[in-house]
Amino acid sequence: LGHLYARLQRFDEAFKAFAKGFDACTGPTLSTNEMRRLYDEFDRIWEGQYSFADQATREGLHARLVAELDAAIQRQPRNILNYYLRSQFYEKSGDYKGAAEVLKRGGQAVKSRRGKLYLEQYLAYMRYNQGAALVKQKQLDEALQVYESLVAEHPNAWYARSALTQIASLWQSHKKDYTKAVEAQRRFLRLYPEADECPGVVATIASLCQNQLKDPLQAIAAYREYVDRYPDNDSAPAYLLSLASLYNQQPEGREKAVAACQELLGKYPNTSYAASALSMLWSFHNASNQKDKAEEVRAKLLQDYPYSPQAQQLETEEARKKERQAAAAAYSEAAKLAKKDPPGAAAAYAKVVTGYAWTSYARTAQEQIIALWQQQKDADKELEARREFVRLFPADERCPTMQWQIGYKLAYQLERVEEGIRELQRLLEVYPDSDQCVTAQYYIANAYAFSGTHYSREKYIAENQRLIDNYPGYDSVPGAQLSLALNYYYQFEPGDLERGRTELLKVVDKYPWSWSCVSAEYYLDMLDAGMQAEENKLP
Repeated sequence: LGHLYARLQRFDEAFKAFAKGFDACTGPTLSTNEMRRLYDEFDRIWEGQYSFADQATREGLHARLVAELDAAIQRQPRNILNYYLRSQFYEKSGDYKGAAEVLKRGGQAVKSRRGKLYLEQYLAYMRYNQGAALVKQKQLDEALQVYESLVAEHPNAWYARSALTQIASLWQSHKKDYTKAVEAQRRFLRLYPEADECPGVVATIASLCQNQLKDPLQAIAAYREYVDRYPDNDSAPAYLLSLASLYNQQPEGREKAVAACQELLGKYPNTSYAASALSMLWSFHNASNQKDKAEEVRAKLLQDYPYSPQAQQLETEEARKKERQAAAAAYSEAAKLAKKDPPGAAAAYAKVVTGYAWTSYARTAQEQIIALWQQQKDADKELEARREFVRLFPADERCPTMQWQIGYKLAYQLERVEEGIRELQRLLEVYPDSDQCVTAQYYIANAYAFSGTHYSREKYIAENQRLIDNYPGYDSVPGAQLSLALNYYYQFEPGDLERGRTELLKVVDKYPWSWSCVSAEYYLDMLDAGMQAEENKLP
């Protein structure tokens, strides 16, 4: 009725109809589906969705819309969506502070757990946007104050972690106060120790301590923290090598540097960093005139990692030296062809790969072939070159990334979806411990999404469930649960509303502080299982 009156420009009658609807939202027989539709319709008057009047007339109604919501809040202070929509109108006017204040009032007025949580999440969102607007206006101190108050007052809210990330970024990139940047990152680790970003945060702390603060002892502590906390991460051997290097730069640190190199060799023998560790050990022993130990390390390097650049530097056998020199010359000739004759360069690089497979030039040459076909925009040849790298050098730590790039390009760029999914599944099978696996599973699931061109309800549900089961700590798991639920919510194929309600409630119960929970509340409203119904049950 409000919609029809608005289209007829009988605005007094329209607002009376909406007011009656607002006041009906706290009754015991409330249908939350109709409640959400009522507020969506009221919002459309602000937006002018139906072009029911000219722009000046529509904009002239904004003050009336605000006044009606303010009056509704006074009449029914426990109506959750009054506060939500009032905050949206503040946001559309660029008044994030006003939006946050009205949401705070709502959180104090309502009594239900879901209602309070919903309003707090939006409050944090508004404060975050307020900080972002201040950054855009170059008011950095004011932005920091807003972000800090958000983190202090609402640490569990989803946007609090984004605010703390911005605090660290502002101190690091804009204010160049690296001590405060590190302090902010340390707080992130304390508040959100299971967040996906944490390994990267520890690595950033180490880098800042080493390069900007020139504090090697703090850098050593951060690198050690990374290796101890995330020993299975793909970057762990690189940071263990950095640890060894920093130890070696400290007075009396040689012994600890040797121990770190030996730790790397024991834990990560199948990485290129193992060759670097051996080279470092060789230099230690050689410098201390321990010739037998130096020779033992050199022999191991040449035997186990002959393809490494470090082995090339320590080669002593004349025949192998000459072969390495020949590989270098062939590589150099191929490089000269790269600009004027890319296909010829690719063929020349391929000869380096096949003729000198055991040298360091072979792997670099194969990467150059990939780059050449990528520059030529020949996707099929680029993909074949990536596959060849994985086939020739399956133990190389670059292979999981290569395999990921093959699958992603096929499924999402070339839209050869099933072929791409098979390649991503191969990554999961061959490199199950790689950091790339969780991302691969995410993209496998989303290749079947209903928003795409390859929708399969059965597969979308199954692959999202696999993501939830296999990677329960992943930050996108709440989103996977929401996607799974929406497969039942939407009615094509057909849907299953009862199952949709059950799966949506899992988002609310299991992941209350995720942003997916905020989204789930909208759909629960549409299924008459909304938060206002819970609010209405409380005295």
